[in-house]
Amino acid sequence: MAGVQMDTVVTTVEAMKMSEGHPLRCTFKDNVLSITLDAETLKCATENHPTWSGLDSAYVVEDEKVYAAEVVTSLNSEREDGSTLVTDMIDAAIEHAIENGCEGIKYD
Repeated sequence: MAGVQMDTVVTTVEAMKMSEGHPLRCTFKDNVLSITLDAETLKCATENHPTWSGLDSAYVVEDEKVYAAEVVTSLNSEREDGSTLVTDMIDAAIEHAIENGCEGIKYD
């Protein structure tokens, strides 16, 4: 990644914006909510993750496709109650939208 120094601490969001790949996007089209990002953007976010960004050593993604598949497995891994990291994110997004006065919903 051009222009990024190893001692620079960046957020995951900033790292995804620096990627030359398909940035993280959330869209709603044809009655389908989609969240997408490509393997290059995931690689960029991983290698610049705030937990290890700026350290002398960090993780380096060697195979984007294999690594992306592993992350998908992690995202879809169900707990005993059937919840996943994805359902946690959706739950948080629902609460955030309602707490911020979203339209299209009413309390009954």
